[in-house]
Amino acid sequence: MALRFSIFLVCILSWTFLFSQKVANYETLDGSYFGKRVDMYITKSKDTLRIGDTLTIGKMSNENHYQYINQANQFAGSQLSGHKIIIKKLIVEKANKNRQAVLWVDFRGWGLYPVFISYEQASEAGEVIVSNSKMTREQAIDELKEAKDLLELEVISKDEYNKLKERLTPIIMN
Repeated sequence: MALRFSIFLVCILSWTFLFSQKVANYETLDGSYFGKRVDMYITKSKDTLRIGDTLTIGKMSNENHYQYINQANQFAGSQLSGHKIIIKKLIVEKANKNRQAVLWVDFRGWGLYPVFISYEQASEAGEVIVSNSKMTREQAIDELKEAKDLLELEVISKDEYNKLKERLTPIIMN
């Protein structure tokens, strides 16, 4: 009897946890989400972000700072480049007068202030990379150009370049 009750309790708690998660989807974001924290977010490119996931800070989209990553209301600088970060909060806010929704990713940064990432814009600009995300056309072109430079410098072989080109061409042509 105690075993049945334990199994029943575990099932109820699991069901409650699964269905109590707040999920936001880029496709359906509207004003009802503004100012709310969510546990999971489905991105424009259909990737899934969850609290606790790891992101990698990519390259700066501006000459001397990140355009969509800020700390203490300042654009973040190159000190964040290449760092792996763990998502602490996912917050939906309105971005402008047109009431367009924006997902802010919050993590503890360097120093006293948290760092916020305007996710969709940062992702499109290559400022943030999700480890399980699909490569964008622009990222594939950048990677192939870099490989061509490495080939010309004789750092990689023609065979290595051709393998990479074969893998990236379908992404670029889409």
